Amino acid sequence: MLTIHEDNERIFKALLSGACGYLTKQTPPVELLEWISEANEGGSPMSSHIAAKVLELMRELDKAGNEEEEIKLSSREFEILNLLSQGKPYKKIADEINISYHTVRYHIRNIYDKLHAGSQAEAISIASKKD
Repeated sequence: MLTIHEDNERIFKALLSGACGYLTKQTPPVELLEWISEANEGGSPMSSHIAAKVLELMRELDKAGNEEEEIKLSSREFEILNLLSQGKPYKKIADEINISYHTVRYHIRNIYDKLHAGSQAEAISIASKKD
């Protein structure tokens, strides 16, 4: 989703409707091209500002207090999930922690599997419930 809107309702509806990411039109053109490439590779692009809003929305939804199973992610997987929650694309994560882009994708697939998540936002939400 590429839009000028940053309100919680529109973000939530877009992601629930199947958007793989959420970017605002203030995104610099160079970054926009990186994010489009990221989405094409299976990523979920969103700025750190939008990712923070998604986390907050998910925390609000969790106030019902469902009983959950323990998350069993490795320290590397938690590190990658934290970087994702900051809105960093896979390539920047790989560069920052000195692993290959494909290794980042491998870890993210494992994270999704372990958390039974279908998207970046869902994985971040599930993990944030355990904090």
